[in-house]
Amino acid sequence: MKDEPLRLGQTILSVHKRRFWCRARKKPFTEPLPGVRKGYRTTERYRRRVLWACEHFVDLKSVRETYRCSSGLVLGQRRLATMVVDHENKRLMELVEGKSGAELTVALQHIPGRENVRWVTLDMSDSYRSFARSFFPNAQLVADKFHVLRLLTPAIHRALRALNLPKEALPMYRVLHKNPRTLTAKWRWNLRVCLTDTLALSKLPELATFRNTLMRWRKEVLAYFLCRLTNARTEGFNGKAKLVIRRAYGYKSFRNYRLRLLSSCA
Repeated sequence: MKDEPLRLGQTILSVHKRRFWCRARKKPFTEPLPGVRKGYRTTERYRRRVLWACEHFVDLKSVRETYRCSSGLVLGQRRLATMVVDHENKRLMELVEGKSGAELTVALQHIPGRENVRWVTLDMSDSYRSFARSFFPNAQLVADKFHVLRLLTPAIHRALRALNLPKEALPMYRVLHKNPRTLTAKWRWNLRVCLTDTLALSKLPELATFRNTLMRWRKEVLAYFLCRLTNARTEGFNGKAKLVIRRAYGYKSFRNYRLRLLSSCA
């Protein structure tokens, strides 16, 4: 595994770990290694060094070349940014570094009128939901419908592939991507029978997880049918944010990145 570079040279550690068998759980496990997360091929010292380089180097390409790491590792070292969008005026109000409730409260408490907010659309994140409930006391929370559908669609396709359906049933894949209102009565019935046979009686673990998620988010999911609001505008600003980063070849300072994005999207 990779460790912190020594004298500008790459450091590779070869570690021998013992493997054990748990009789109670009937599963194998390996002994933990201090300073290395489970399943990682890099040490915490190496990751902290890459994070320091992301903040001090001119661009991210230099970080990759110096520490011989991938783009995924470099981008993973940078913290998540949370966007706050005004649906009514169609503009970006604020960009906050992080997603915890404490960070969002400190960054947004200077904005007046939060008691007048009626609707709050958000991803299906427990941290966002707990923050919105406390920060916007009079608002109704709305779960983004695209994130709801994303929980179920992969499970449907995996279930259909597992059935090894004949060629006559292949059009059903295309029907799943269509609006049911545009289908004929025959195809609506076929779709209903197919979903009942493959999902309702299925033992897929994804369906149990999907059901539990819907039960925990049922109020936010049903609230969509009252206001018809989604996070589509937020996703549009997210695309602009990626374009701003690409044009600048990355930002070392989050403050400069925030000001540049607010200037472009406000």
